[in-house]
Amino acid sequence: MKKVFFILLLSAVISLLSGCLFIKEIDYHAIAKDLNEKNMTSIMRAKNGHSEYHQDAYVITSSPAEKNQIKKETDEIYFEGIYNTAINSAAGKAVKSFEVSIEKGNEEKQIKEESSKEFKVRYANNQYVNQETNKTLNLQFMLDKLQGIEKVKPKHYEYGLDEPPSLAYNLNEQEFNKIINDDLKIDYDKFKGAMISIRLQEDKPKRLFITDISVSVEWQKKNKKGQWIDYFYDNTVDLN
Repeated sequence: MKKVFFILLLSAVISLLSGCLFIKEIDYHAIAKDLNEKNMTSIMRAKNGHSEYHQDAYVITSSPAEKNQIKKETDEIYFEGIYNTAINSAAGKAVKSFEVSIEKGNEEKQIKEESSKEFKVRYANNQYVNQETNKTLNLQFMLDKLQGIEKVKPKHYEYGLDEPPSLAYNLNEQEFNKIINDDLKIDYDKFKGAMISIRLQEDKPKRLFITDISVSVEWQKKNKKGQWIDYFYDNTVDLN
């Protein structure tokens, strides 16, 4: 009986210690401060003022179609290049793609898919520009456009042995308009939700650094027929 009691007591102690030792809180204030102050050298872990990165941004538009079907259109831009922190600019290559699919119930059928050839892109003065056509791309860099995030407490800022460190900010409509939409300028009739997700990695000096940041937004807008159109936007920057 004593042995059983000792085992149960030991299990309880181990559980308590595990909770104390292996669940850590992320110091999100330091990360939010870097984002608010546009400290790009720290955010991007730039070496000699330069940092490689990848960016993927897409908008999914869902609208009613015939026979209880939903038409989904996906506009996507993928970019990879090198960022120069000294002059806040980047150079690289991009590809644009467009897909159309029809969804009914749990089934989805792709009816159109097209993709551009790779083209050279320059980022400067807060704009991505196709160097071959000199046209501005509908793409936001975002890492230097999250001012005010330090005033928001993240929904998730703990991690343990079985999960990598990450932060998740769920924004209300007012926070969305102040922190994100002042740059995105999304015209909507109904705001459905917005999230900023930041994945991190722990360095040897026990300092957390950003591996990627994703900005996601959902909203609705009425078309000329009075139908509600759903929009989902995602913009992710991966840092090498």
